[in-house]
Amino acid sequence: MIKRVLYKENSFLESIFLLLLVLVLHPLAIGFSSGMPLALLYGPLLYHAHLSLMRHRPNKNILFFLSIPFFLFAIWYVYLKARLTSFEEMQESYHLVYFIVTAISLFIFPAWVLIQKMKWVSPISYLKSVMIQQLSLIFLTISLFIASLLMEEYWELQFDVPIFYIILMLLVLSFVIVLRYVYQELAWERQIVANPEPSNESSAVYMPYSLPAELLKDYAKRVHHSLQEEKLYLRPDLSVELLAQVTKIPRHHLSELFNAYLGKGFYQLIAEYRIKNALDLLREKGDLLTIEGLAYESGFNSKTSFNKYFKEITGSLPSEFRKQQSV
Repeated sequence: MIKRVLYKENSFLESIFLLLLVLVLHPLAIGFSSGMPLALLYGPLLYHAHLSLMRHRPNKNILFFLSIPFFLFAIWYVYLKARLTSFEEMQESYHLVYFIVTAISLFIFPAWVLIQKMKWVSPISYLKSVMIQQLSLIFLTISLFIASLLMEEYWELQFDVPIFYIILMLLVLSFVIVLRYVYQELAWERQIVANPEPSNESSAVYMPYSLPAELLKDYAKRVHHSLQEEKLYLRPDLSVELLAQVTKIPRHHLSELFNAYLGKGFYQLIAEYRIKNALDLLREKGDLLTIEGLAYESGFNSKTSFNKYFKEITGSLPSEFRKQQSV
């Protein structure tokens, strides 16, 4: 399982580093009037990064398959350059088809990523989620501007905006977004190397956070307040979605709060509150409640899960604990 997670994490970082490289090379190619079809790599790299956030294991062969249009156009471009084709001839054949395919690629891949984002596996880093969604929206916008550029160039429609420079600015913005993510990743790695051991001052698992620590601290207070004061843990239907509604915390933020900041999952935390309530009931009512009644009074909807968490937290089954208390 750990190997699979690490593989997926490495696949994500590989896709992002390759995307960063393309974002550097593409404007340079444009500046030197090169027609290399680097823009056809944006969609496949974004989609491959997206796949590493889903349940199935990403495959490098998928990236190669999705990049076939890039290789075909690269071969076509090299062939035309070798024949010393004039710019006008290339514009009539290569550039027209290249821009059309690029516009389609930059529309389909990001749109599909945004449609499938609900399938991302939790917990997912907030920074990853925001970056992928921002890049998807930027690439979608670029595809529309390329379509407008085609209409200006080949259908003689006029737009009163500098489309070419807007596209360049959007590419620079994409570069900044990816560079910010890479910088934070490297900063986190340095922080982990410098502080390999978790702090004794906190019971939370030491992990780098993609959300500000102060925000996570505020979230933790909200969650504990809702559980302690409103006793949400007594509701058998309590879920992450319901907790997010009550505390006004985005669901994907809750994932990071539990797994990174608090160092325990949602169900583990709720179980701890419920078992504490069960222990209080045992002290107050003793033998007046059956084990099933004790479980339901504490928010569990099954005796099996109640026994499981009770033994996990206290070291003994509820029936054994009751006998020990009565001695």
